[in-house]
Amino acid sequence: MHPKYFLRVLTLFCLLLADLSLYSQMSELDSLRKSLNLKQPDTAKINTLNELGFLTVSDEPKLSQKYLQEALSKSINSKFPKGEANAYVSLAVAASMNASYDTAMQFYQKALTIRKRLNDLKGIANIYNNLGNLYDEQGDFFKSIESYQQAYNIQKQRKDTIKMGRAQYNISTLYWRMGNYPKAIENIYAYLNIVDKIGDKKGIATAYNQLGNLHVDIFKPEKAMDFYQNALKVWVDTENKEEEANTLNNIGCLKDDLGEMAMKEKNYAEALRSFQEAIKYLESSLKIRTDRNDETGRGEIFNNIGVVKKNLGTFYQKTDNPGKANQYLMEALQSFDQSLKIRQKEDDKKGIIEVYNGFGDVYRRLKNFKKALLYTMSYKKLADEIGDTKFQQSAFKDLSSLYALMGNYKDAYEFRLKFEDLKDARMNESNLLKYQQDEFNFKEGQRQREIDKKQNEIALQQEKLKTERTMRNSLMGGAVLLSLLAMLLFNRNRIKTRSNKELTEKNSIIEQERKRSDELLLNILPESTAIELKTTGKAKAKKYDSVSVLFTDFKNFTQIAEKLTAEELVAELDACFKGFDIITEKYGIEKIKTIGDAYMCAGGIPTENNTHPFDTVNAGLEMIEFLHNYQLSKIQQGLPYFQVRIGIHTGPIVAGVVGTRKFAYDIWGDTVNLAARMESSGEPGKVNISQTTFDLVKDHFACTHRGKVDAKNKGQIDMYFVEKTT
Repeated sequence: MHPKYFLRVLTLFCLLLADLSLYSQMSELDSLRKSLNLKQPDTAKINTLNELGFLTVSDEPKLSQKYLQEALSKSINSKFPKGEANAYVSLAVAASMNASYDTAMQFYQKALTIRKRLNDLKGIANIYNNLGNLYDEQGDFFKSIESYQQAYNIQKQRKDTIKMGRAQYNISTLYWRMGNYPKAIENIYAYLNIVDKIGDKKGIATAYNQLGNLHVDIFKPEKAMDFYQNALKVWVDTENKEEEANTLNNIGCLKDDLGEMAMKEKNYAEALRSFQEAIKYLESSLKIRTDRNDETGRGEIFNNIGVVKKNLGTFYQKTDNPGKANQYLMEALQSFDQSLKIRQKEDDKKGIIEVYNGFGDVYRRLKNFKKALLYTMSYKKLADEIGDTKFQQSAFKDLSSLYALMGNYKDAYEFRLKFEDLKDARMNESNLLKYQQDEFNFKEGQRQREIDKKQNEIALQQEKLKTERTMRNSLMGGAVLLSLLAMLLFNRNRIKTRSNKELTEKNSIIEQERKRSDELLLNILPESTAIELKTTGKAKAKKYDSVSVLFTDFKNFTQIAEKLTAEELVAELDACFKGFDIITEKYGIEKIKTIGDAYMCAGGIPTENNTHPFDTVNAGLEMIEFLHNYQLSKIQQGLPYFQVRIGIHTGPIVAGVVGTRKFAYDIWGDTVNLAARMESSGEPGKVNISQTTFDLVKDHFACTHRGKVDAKNKGQIDMYFVEKTT
């Protein structure tokens, strides 16, 4: 997760979420205290003590302990287990707030034992939720996920969809922090589905913000921006200024990242526009936080504005405008200074590290290496104090660069070695986390298999008992008669059974071979063509007036092929093409063939339809999405990965079966050639379509006109990149 981005944490999911019936207004404390002096049943007094203990846990911890211990003592003496469990939960909350995690765990376990005995499913689920929070605070992500999952399972049993969603949100956040993006996205979409159904605008916006953060991390900035903008609209509509400021900050940071990406690609016009927009969004967030007297938020925004202005300074250095470069670098120093004053006042050491890091970067760009060295050493010292290995690693790298710029190559070399050593250590930690995650997933699967096995055993046992009971009742009346009949018919049935068995076996073999033959034929031919071929012995070629042909090709196939064994290469292609097969089947598109690393399919055949242009373009976009997700797993493993180009053209073709021994369904015509040109003239990660296809789908997809592009043997052709559905 990028340190500049704001992580939305729902207060609904915090540790203080207990299942007690608590008053939210502090003014009610007095009435609760007065009620203690009234004559009331023991259970009512215990409930009052528990409520008072919970309400005072933060502001008056000693008084809270007194109330809760009295509630606990009275519950035990009165044999009131519900009151006892509630007291333990509140005591656990108090212990966790003081970072006494072992004590909190003991109290939760005592409460859990009681609630399980009472079969209090709601109370049990809430304890598992709190245990999830407790494990999270201690950094044990796997036990935290396991606890949240148990809470989810119980809420599912109770059919409480809202609390099911809360558990899935928590699980998504943990998977995100662990770097398991597919599971994080899966769970946040499940949460979004729930809050969308009940019209919970706050929940929807929270899910959008989370999806934005996730898509930033998986390098899909356009999607991230869409999610952030959707979240922002909700916060503006609901006049939630705090969340509006947070989302404006996220958008500003993303704009800054986009500017850096464009600058690396030397797309300077786009870089400048992104940096300028980043400042506008961040200044809007700053205004809200200033109006709300949110000093912590202001410190964060001043730092982020400093980062953008530092990048603008670099931009003007690269574009040979030293005057503008110095102006923005000096403004960056001013922003960092404003942030530093706030963060020093709040003793925010991690925030101070970020600011010192910014100062060091700016002074290095200004070639004031002495000051750059001072700030870099300062943030390294703080990183050492709090054990922040990420910033320690960053400091080693910065120190190595600075000493090299100053001509001190000996120290530069020493710090480079330290950087590499720490990088390896952190990589080992990351690998250990991955190992633990795999082990956790295996144990979860194993646990579920055990549950399924036990359920199956119970079902089989019940079925067996039912069958035995039926047989026993039936046999009691006719046992003697059946015995006599069995003796008379034994020989006759033995002969007949043997003959029937042999005939059944032969018929079964014939039927299996027929099915296998049909399946193989349908694997290589469309169903209608296969039926025609089986019925008449041949299949006629057919002309189609409008078909959308799609080609894919891997840009870097040759280079990757050289790095893989033959078996590994075939396995990679098989994984990619299987994914494409699922997508084409989903959209009713006919796969034609694969040619090496190219994949060819067509919409609108063998059954003609009017939706084939939309189906084929949707399939192309989904193929890009599929391969991008596949790439992420390869990147995380440090393995090479394919980049795909996709081209689509719509027009007339002829389709039919060629050959007499090894049948092949194929298509011909200039449409096929043009589709191939669309692919070869495209770019990795893009769906490139012709003017003809564009004219058919333009009202349904957002497209970027590329102008006239040279296509081999076809001259200049109008082409379009499909961006997304509208």
